[in-house]
Amino acid sequence: SDETKTAVSISFSPLLNQQKKFRGAILYVKEFVNQDVLNLYKQIFFDLSLDSLIIIDYNGILKDVNYEFINMIGYDKKYVVGKKFIEFVTTENKAISEFRFNELVSGKDLRDFPEHWIHKDGTELEIIWRVKSAVENELIFASGRRIT
Repeated sequence: SDETKTAVSISFSPLLNQQKKFRGAILYVKEFVNQDVLNLYKQIFFDLSLDSLIIIDYNGILKDVNYEFINMIGYDKKYVVGKKFIEFVTTENKAISEFRFNELVSGKDLRDFPEHWIHKDGTELEIIWRVKSAVENELIFASGRRIT
């Protein structure tokens, strides 16, 4: 037998008469199909990862970052998302970072790539990245850990 698990979200709104007496309710039930549940699991994994995770588009724009990354660099997520990643890289590291970024855009992956980023407080962070390019989606997925 092919067992299918279903998740649902239920919400309701009470119906009251003019005297504010309960007369019934409108019930809203939304069934999540397997893809919705899978997307929810992916988001939970992204948010709970102990590694810093970032998604960058082929223009170098940070599209999403997880909480571990935010904790590591000290900026708010709203400040970081939408900015070019290179803005957070140290001046001395920009040239090699741009070179490596161009390799990623051409489809190459990077393993154990060290890079220096700037924390909100101005201190320098050394991060080791593992980076995968998704050419068909024009996105770059990276996981990083701070080297201490």
